Amino acid sequence: MTPAGLSIPADARLRGVNINPRFVADGRVSTSDVWVDFWQRWEFDTWIRPMIDDALDIGANSIRVFGNTHVVTSRMIDIQDYLRRWAQVLDYATSHGLFVLACGGDLSHWGPGTDWDSAQRLYRIWGALLRRYPHVVGIDVTNEASDQSQARTPLSYSGPQPWYRLVQNLGETVRAASGKPITHSRSLKSKYQWRSGCVITDSLSDFLSIHCYYTPDPDDPDPLES
Repeated sequence: MTPAGLSIPADARLRGVNINPRFVADGRVSTSDVWVDFWQRWEFDTWIRPMIDDALDIGANSIRVFGNTHVVTSRMIDIQDYLRRWAQVLDYATSHGLFVLACGGDLSHWGPGTDWDSAQRLYRIWGALLRRYPHVVGIDVTNEASDQSQARTPLSYSGPQPWYRLVQNLGETVRAASGKPITHSRSLKSKYQWRSGCVITDSLSDFLSIHCYYTPDPDDPDPLES
C-alpha cells in the first residue's frame, strides 16, 4: 500500500515551478498542440534545462513535469524516446536535489488514438520508470481532469468509457507500477470551491493538488480540514 500524502519529509514544503512549453516573441506558444510540440521537439539544452536552472536560481526545491499521450500514440515519437526524454529531465532535476511532481498529460491533448488499452500500457511503462526515482514525490494522473473532460478539441478524449472511469483506471495502474502516491488535480476559481471542487477525483486521490486561478486568502483552504 502506498501511504497517503506526498513522499516528502514531514518538515518539507515544496516551492517549485511548472516546466512549460516554449513561447515565441508575441507571447503565443510555438504551435497549437502545445504538449505534442514540447515532447516532439524536446529542446532540452536550449529550453528545458535552462528553465530548471532558473528555478534553482530563484530557490525552488521542486518542479512539475507535464507529459503527453498523443505524441506517443500518434507515433510522432516512439515510447522508448518518450521514456528517454522523461529520464533525461528526471536525471538532471534529481542530480540537483529537486523533488519532482510528474503529470501524465491531460484529457484535452489526449489524442484520438489513445484508447483505454494504449493509455493503460503507456501509464504502466511510465510508472515503472518513475519508480526508479526517489525524488519523484507524487504523480498527477491527468491535469485538471474534471475541467479538461469538458474540452471539445480535435485531441480531446472521446472514448466510449466515461472519463472518470478512465482516470480511475490509470491512477490505479500508475500507482501500482510506480509505488508512488497519486492525485487527480483540479482547478478552482473562487473560495467556495475548496470543499466540493470535484468529489469524484478527490476521492480517488492520495493527496490533493489544487490549482488556484484567483488570489486566495490564507484561510480559504480551511474547509479541507473539516
